[in-house]
Amino acid sequence: MCSHKKVIQMIIKIQNIKQLGAVAKHVRKSQSLDQETAGLLSGNGLTFISQFENGKEGSFHFPVGQISSIL
Repeated sequence: MCSHKKVIQMIIKIQNIKQLGAVAKHVRKSQSLDQETAGLLSGNGLTFISQFENGKEGSFHFPVGQISSIL
């Protein structure tokens, strides 16, 4: 039996950290992941994921590569 996952590609213009966080949250939820699991899989903690998704500016600094590992 072969299972296929539907892949959807979208182009989204991100104008600020809050929008980026909202997109990350949507992607995480679409993959049925909770924040704790996403934090573990990306090498970050629950607090980082929560702050990132809520667009909390200035509360964290991270390399650009970490964004892609979260998404």
